[in-house]
Amino acid sequence: MKLKIYYIDVKDVRFGKETNFENGILTINKEEMIQKVNNECFSELEINLAYPGESCRISRVGDVIQPMLKLDNEEATFPGIIGEVTPMGEGETLKLRGIAVVETYEMPLPRNHFIDMSGPNAVFTPFSQTINIVITAKPIEGCEKMAYGDALKQTSLTVAKYLAQICKNAIPDEEEILSYNYNSEIELFDKDMNRLPRVVYIHQYLAASEQIEQTFYGKGYYTSLPMIFHPLEFFDGAMINKNFLQSMNADVSYFYQNHPMIKELLSRRGKDLNFSGVIYCHTPWALEEKKRNAMFAVQLAKNVLKADAVTITKEGGGHPQIDMQQLCYFCEKANIKTEISFFELNTTSGKYEEVLLFYDENVDAITSFGCLEKIELPPVDRVIGSTTFAGAPNPINEKGNVLNNWDIRGAMSQLGENYFKSIKY
Repeated sequence: MKLKIYYIDVKDVRFGKETNFENGILTINKEEMIQKVNNECFSELEINLAYPGESCRISRVGDVIQPMLKLDNEEATFPGIIGEVTPMGEGETLKLRGIAVVETYEMPLPRNHFIDMSGPNAVFTPFSQTINIVITAKPIEGCEKMAYGDALKQTSLTVAKYLAQICKNAIPDEEEILSYNYNSEIELFDKDMNRLPRVVYIHQYLAASEQIEQTFYGKGYYTSLPMIFHPLEFFDGAMINKNFLQSMNADVSYFYQNHPMIKELLSRRGKDLNFSGVIYCHTPWALEEKKRNAMFAVQLAKNVLKADAVTITKEGGGHPQIDMQQLCYFCEKANIKTEISFFELNTTSGKYEEVLLFYDENVDAITSFGCLEKIELPPVDRVIGSTTFAGAPNPINEKGNVLNNWDIRGAMSQLGENYFKSIKY
């Protein structure tokens, strides 16, 4: 399979009477766009712009999405949610750079996110460097959370597609060709003709219930056995974050659209490893189901993809670590080297006793994607999104309180999309 991605760099976004894209400037008729994407679940829909360097805080951030369009089949853009279900990962796709679509989730949540466009907290997230088209959709009275979340996701994806459609006739700033073909018989060698190790990526996802899920082609696979998926599908909008209720443990859709782990493995194929494929592995609740899933995933890795080593990432918080442990156990029995990657939630000491819920000698390497740290919020001139929580003052108000149950959106990633790195040799 071969996927050709055209990138268009957006230098500025403005509201105006006519919607167009010219000389890197995207002009949007705001009223026209609101009419196109409004939903009966919303009592009020507002769209704002937030610029890098502005004294602005985006409050209650749900998801962040990269505007994109499937050029050879526009009706398939974001399949299963707003687009028709059809195979992704090949053909031609347009993506906009320099901008992002940001949702604000306007119903109560136990934990929330924000983005600062300037100041000391802006350095921790890439979304302080994008011009953000922010969707603030307030629910009608009595609206169910599930209905609201579905409506919000459909709206944000429709906006992302709409923005890309405006730019579809522009000359691309860059073209990228991604290609990958599954063939378990192909062996790759280094310059000295030594066989390169076959590495399989196990993408451990969480789909616990509606809106605690990552969707693939619009569906959360709550009871699925492990499956082999094509790595290029991720870059083509097939996987979308729909985890609002435990959002701290979920990566944003923007990161799936540019999956850093898969992109790294693709770039090293034929150099120091043979990237042998992706296994999509569910995180069930019951221990027996965790064992069963891990066993089947490792059987796919060993017997179908011929893995010498696996690298594993997860979604979710604590209990998905047990799934990781089971994968490591069955990998060791199959003589497969294992590496796990995740962020730390409960330690700043670096001690494994505090980082993991398990200790297993079968793990050959662990990569930390960072840990939580308490920060302070400086005052800002403008806040987009609600600053009240259930009628009470919010800890993310414009006066700048100490962070409490709030996280910087985009600062923590379990896929490895991190700005700051420390390496221990």
